[in-house]
Amino acid sequence: RNLRMAASLSEVLTVEEEKLKSKLDRWALEEEALRVRVRDGDSALVSEVRRSLEAADGRQWLVGGLDVNAAGGVASMAVLEVPSLRCVEEVTAAVSLSEPYAAGFLGFREAPAYGALLERRRPDVAMVDGNGRLHPRGCGSACHVGVGNNLPAIGVAKELHVVDGLTRHRIANDHCPRLRKKGDWLPLVGDSGTVWGAVLRTTGGGEGKEGEGEEGEGTEGEGTEGEGTEG
Repeated sequence: RNLRMAASLSEVLTVEEEKLKSKLDRWALEEEALRVRVRDGDSALVSEVRRSLEAADGRQWLVGGLDVNAAGGVASMAVLEVPSLRCVEEVTAAVSLSEPYAAGFLGFREAPAYGALLERRRPDVAMVDGNGRLHPRGCGSACHVGVGNNLPAIGVAKELHVVDGLTRHRIANDHCPRLRKKGDWLPLVGDSGTVWGAVLRTTGGGEGKEGEGEEGEGTEGEGTEGEGTEG
């Protein structure tokens, strides 16, 4: 009897695994198509924001930081003015993430929740907890959000996808030792010469503190309507 039960369970798992594999194959094709719609260069809005900040003309721009607490079933967006960094609004929504978690396919799971938040409050630029173009198929969560909502989006990733020769070892040895203080950043340039994003130190540094993946280091870049991403 136990052997029959084990065999039945094995068959069920095999069927579920096949269903998931079929879904991931379909998602991969959809991301390949979505990637074509990602704009690498700055949009007119992003160019205007860049000129304004460089000129320090006093104008304030709205940046929305997006994240999902899957365990708690809550999506949230903090909207800050830039460059003042004053928080002007916090938007939250209860969400039910119906799609399964699969590494490299986070956009299909979380982007719909982000879209619901952006319908309620639209910033000038979105910063998404996830990758942008620095992604196995060049189309991470930030690209889903940017293209889907016609909005400049920047991916802010905690984990590095190995793309175009950009390995953890390479970044730890070539980039992190040069990130000495908060705000230091360097472009992430792949073997092909493509700039995929940037690695940024967000906390204070010090001797012996550098290292890819440590607290205070992250990768980022652009991803949107258009814009590409980061890591």
